[in-house]
Amino acid sequence: MADVTQWVGGTSSDWDDDDNWTNDSPGATDTAVITGSVAITGGTVTANSIARLYISPAYTASIGISGTPLQMEIDEMYFDSATTSAAQYIHILGSGTPDVYVDGAKTGTALVLSGDIDNLIVSSTFAGTLTLGNSNSLPAVPVNVYWMSSSGTLDCVTAGTAGLNWAASGKLFILNGTVNLGDNVGAGGVINVSGGTVNVSVWTKTTTDVLNVYGGTVKWTAGTNTNSGSDVIDTISEV
Repeated sequence: MADVTQWVGGTSSDWDDDDNWTNDSPGATDTAVITGSVAITGGTVTANSIARLYISPAYTASIGISGTPLQMEIDEMYFDSATTSAAQYIHILGSGTPDVYVDGAKTGTALVLSGDIDNLIVSSTFAGTLTLGNSNSLPAVPVNVYWMSSSGTLDCVTAGTAGLNWAASGKLFILNGTVNLGDNVGAGGVINVSGGTVNVSVWTKTTTDVLNVYGGTVKWTAGTNTNSGSDVIDTISEV
């Protein structure tokens, strides 16, 4: 039977400690709700599979730290934040197809996310920076990213090319805000830009990559802008 259990940090910062939860630590079919002001230590948890993770805007402490994110299998993840929230570091284990929904008022570094991600959906009201990739050994592998944030930033540069490995034939939809790209978006990948600003600092040509520009601004500083070379896109369309 699926349960909902809420983090209270009653005795420590250890995810696995039942006393830190209202209904024991979550299991494979459970929903974990993170709220309060007690930090959660990074690393791989013992019962490392849950159905849903909801990080509440009422949560003001940190999850994991840079280089040591909290690691677990998650079917669905919901991240929200307030201006008083701390940065969160999370790595999704396994090779499933989790959906991740991101929102929140926190500015600056709000979420550093890695692991296999099927759909990453970022709300128009997300105000902070979302960084893809925790490290070379804990890379982000997104398939589809829907970036709707009007004032936030998607950071695809900091983790480097080893820390962000786009899945083949994925899609990046940019409707607003700022997106910083430090390489291609995978073989067969498609970038659709209809608003916002896209900054491309590095690009390594890959098979049948496509850039469609319907609006917004694309600033290309990745070397040559000719039709040949190792740092150009296979197909560019402007409407």
